[in-house]
Amino acid sequence: MKIYKDRPLDNLTTFKVSGKAKYFIKVRNQKDLFLALNFAKENNLAIFILGNGSNVLISDSGFDGLVIKNEIKFLKSKNFKNKVILEIGSGNNWDEIVLLASNNNLEGIECLSGIPGTIGAAPISNIGAYGQELSNVFVKAKVFDLQTYKIKTFSKKDCDFSYRSSWFKKHPSRFFIISVTLALNKNKKPVLNYLDLQKFFQNKKNFDLKDVRRAVLKIRKSKGMTISSGLKSAGSFFTNPIISKSEFSKLKSKIKTDKTNWFWPNANEIKVSAAFLIERAGFNKGYQKGKAGISPYHSLCLINLGNAKASEIIDLAREIQKKVFQKFKVEIKPEVELVGFKKYPLIF
Repeated sequence: MKIYKDRPLDNLTTFKVSGKAKYFIKVRNQKDLFLALNFAKENNLAIFILGNGSNVLISDSGFDGLVIKNEIKFLKSKNFKNKVILEIGSGNNWDEIVLLASNNNLEGIECLSGIPGTIGAAPISNIGAYGQELSNVFVKAKVFDLQTYKIKTFSKKDCDFSYRSSWFKKHPSRFFIISVTLALNKNKKPVLNYLDLQKFFQNKKNFDLKDVRRAVLKIRKSKGMTISSGLKSAGSFFTNPIISKSEFSKLKSKIKTDKTNWFWPNANEIKVSAAFLIERAGFNKGYQKGKAGISPYHSLCLINLGNAKASEIIDLAREIQKKVFQKFKVEIKPEVELVGFKKYPLIF
């Protein structure tokens, strides 16, 4: 196992910005992981786990510690009644697993097609899209406790999943996820819970999971939300805010529109489209600020227009947060993980 010093990280992230890692190691199995963690412990180094770099913004000063590149890849499966149980190495590519599941008529994650990143990153943010969330099919995760140096198993309940969050996200740098186990349904017809997909298939009677996957990829690409779109970004930079009914009532009086496609009611709360608020605050698709900008396809997607610095992307994100809050009194928070900053760089 080779240890690199002062390793540039920009080419390992989809934003294509970042400084260097003081130390950098690739791990392909648990033995590599133990060696890497022992190196960090002996040298009193902070640790950051890097997957595909698709949901991170690393500071211009880089990471003053050890970056561990997760390349633990394996796949085990077993049948259980009407389900197939998959245990997947955390370094596996997420979308490759979705492709495999769709091709084998295993229902449960086809709407999560096109999400870049690794399996290990999926439970951290409880990834979700087009009516599905990881938590719907999650069984357990095998993790390594970076404090006690013991391997543990996290059940679905242990993970404390919520909208784009989990116990892992609330306690960063505590655990290294080794594998994730999912339960997918065998030979179940696609369920379309999202309006875009319902419209896509409204005139089609017969379609399967592969068709749904193709539809999701087509919709995501039209919104510039795939790596293949050629944009230097991390996808959705902000999460959709969830507010109380009283807060929503105040917000709606400020919006003054008859449209209803910018919010989604739950039992006690309302999820609001951050993209809608961003555009209403004056930031149109294609907006530019220096070398950072907003995607011409989707206003949730911040992009590196050329050789932008992380600080330029942060400045744009702060400006968006500030104006949205000034206009609507709603906090929009980042979905992207911010790494290597000496202090939290955003307003919220």
